[in-house]
Amino acid sequence: MRPGILRPLLDQRPLARVIVALAVLYALLALSLSLLVPALADMPAWRADSPVEVGAAVVVLGGMAFAASQFYRHRRHPAHRIGWAFATVGMALFATSMTADWFSDSAPFWNEACWFTVPLGLVAFLCLQQCTRLYDSHRRVALWLCAGFAVQLVWSALDVLAGVSSPASLLSPEMLDAAVDYASLLVVLCYVTSLVMARLDDRIGSHPTLPDAGGVGVIAPRAATPIEVGALARALFFDQHLFRAARYPTRYPILHRPGLRQAVTLAMAAFFGGRIGPQVERVDGRPLIRQFRDLLGMGIAQGIDAVSYYLFELYRSAGRKEAPYYLTRYETKNGLFAVLNAARTRSDGIRHELTDKLVFGDVCARAGIPTPPILLSAIDGRIRRHVHTADLDRDLFAKLMRGRGTMKTGQFRRIAHLTYLDRSGHALSLADVIETVRRQSLTEVGGKTTPVIVQPRLRNHASLADLAKESLIVVRVVTCLDRDDEPEVTHAMLRVLAKIEPDWDTHPDWEHGAAIDIETGRLGWLTGDKPDTCLAWYRNHPVTGAPVLGRRIEDWPALRDLARRAHGAFRNRIVIGWDMALTTDGPMVIEGNSNMDVSFIQRAYRDPIGRSRLGELLAYHLSRLEGATR
Repeated sequence: MRPGILRPLLDQRPLARVIVALAVLYALLALSLSLLVPALADMPAWRADSPVEVGAAVVVLGGMAFAASQFYRHRRHPAHRIGWAFATVGMALFATSMTADWFSDSAPFWNEACWFTVPLGLVAFLCLQQCTRLYDSHRRVALWLCAGFAVQLVWSALDVLAGVSSPASLLSPEMLDAAVDYASLLVVLCYVTSLVMARLDDRIGSHPTLPDAGGVGVIAPRAATPIEVGALARALFFDQHLFRAARYPTRYPILHRPGLRQAVTLAMAAFFGGRIGPQVERVDGRPLIRQFRDLLGMGIAQGIDAVSYYLFELYRSAGRKEAPYYLTRYETKNGLFAVLNAARTRSDGIRHELTDKLVFGDVCARAGIPTPPILLSAIDGRIRRHVHTADLDRDLFAKLMRGRGTMKTGQFRRIAHLTYLDRSGHALSLADVIETVRRQSLTEVGGKTTPVIVQPRLRNHASLADLAKESLIVVRVVTCLDRDDEPEVTHAMLRVLAKIEPDWDTHPDWEHGAAIDIETGRLGWLTGDKPDTCLAWYRNHPVTGAPVLGRRIEDWPALRDLARRAHGAFRNRIVIGWDMALTTDGPMVIEGNSNMDVSFIQRAYRDPIGRSRLGELLAYHLSRLEGATR
């Protein structure tokens, strides 16, 4: 089952509020019934049907259900999964300890129930602490946990006193039992609130104040005259019938036909507007009805889909006027860039020099462009070693020969001579790694096998190491040919690939990015790549806490010049998004993408391509394409 299917049931804000509200209501109900219903005056506080005990039991069960829902939600993130598993066990232990009185008569070896409930309660606290320590940076979480532990110590002391008290004690047994019950209710209220605050602070408190509407601290090289390149590109795409492949927003070609395409636009407007619109209304003040009006108007009239609407923050006051300046994934991913590049003459008869990493590596080697060496390749189950066995005795990284980004990647960490640890924690020999790669190369996708290459696992330069744990920090540099066919650097963005960090929970964002000042290498605000987090901008890394805003990338001029040189070796492509890395071995080109994602780069700069130098250059090439297709 896909995680998104259960998202409405596991939405943390309403679920958390319901649990806290029920807990408070039961506490008030217990007090009210004790005061208002005379029939309860003779009911002993320790009875299982006591309102206080019932209230505490319901709070514990609610907390256990909440912790279990978090365990399910974080099941793919080892650290958080284990933490919420501890929380679930902790609440279960509290539930068990609260039933001790029910069986004390039939279990004489306990002596008194307190000798069972007190140790069990302390173990439960330690379990909850294992979960809440994941959120130590949030003061409210620690405050509620400490308050709960303090009350638990009082509860334990009262419980022991109730078990060993003599008739001569200052407090009657009934008063002690009542105090124990009320203390237990307070304990579970504090602990459940701590768990709730942990999740709420993780979702809400991590979102900083939005940057000013003027930008994110850096700007891309400006166009001499802003051009509505988005409107131009979409008009050309539809008028000249440039659709080539179904890639966005759906891979079903039939849904891109007239009529069905508009139906998809309306469905996306309803889905994303209903899910994201209330957040935008609460923070930005744009009424939900106006957002839906924008989504329908821009979607039908201008070809702006709901994802672009929220990523580009077109719900702002100037959104409708800015929309024509934005390029979207629809026209670029589904054919425009492919047609634009196909119009260029190709050298040496090479057709896929960017998509085929073996060919790409050869071209880069001839041009003196540093790239990660290919150590081993597997095509249709046939293994080819490009180096000696001794050169494979290192950390390894496997990826598809013709894939993009992190799709179907594998990581093998060296732990001994020719022995490795995969992402699942399994120890593998070199032969096991090669067999894994061989089997992967036989996998069919769309009727074709998926060749695999193995490269050294690159390490981040020390100046960027605090921004990631396992993943490689990637710098996306965009270059475009000018009127003289010379490459220019127009945009750059630092990318943090959160989706391949095993211990991070950044859902729904798979990636974070920060715009880079082309001249200085200074970083802007960090943001996510999903419309659900369109209101989230970070000065610091949301997981590691490392500073981002204003930070300068070391050796930036070398990275920028390397991108320009790389495009010089691939002049048959007009615009290329280069994935580069600043490694311990220096700047390297990882791959180039001539069908790059235009949405995230505009999102990171908080600025449309039509107002940048790239918009000027693309408008020139689009005008030539328009003349050639007539």
